[in-house]
Amino acid sequence: MIDNHSQTAILLFAQSARVDAISKALVDVAVMDVLNNHVLNTVRNSGLDYYHFTEKEQRGDSFGLRFKNSIEDVFKLGYTSVICIGNDTPLLSVDLIHKAANSLN
Repeated sequence: MIDNHSQTAILLFAQSARVDAISKALVDVAVMDVLNNHVLNTVRNSGLDYYHFTEKEQRGDSFGLRFKNSIEDVFKLGYTSVICIGNDTPLLSVDLIHKAANSLN
């Protein structure tokens, strides 16, 4: 259960399955689709606001800059806490997201 989460958002920082499969030589599109769908469904079921930044929304010439800009973009929406999640989290659960949100509060 979430205590108070109106000021917490989730940033799902994950490229599309096609782009991720290209950049990760040992992974194919089907695997990335499964990972993306699992994480996205878990985030949706958490009840928290979320923003999915794929290669279309990310800005910057390096991973670090794209990540920094994405986090700043979510904070600019008025949130005081941001939980950052990637698509490489197959053990992610709604309970873990709620624990993170409660810890941030």
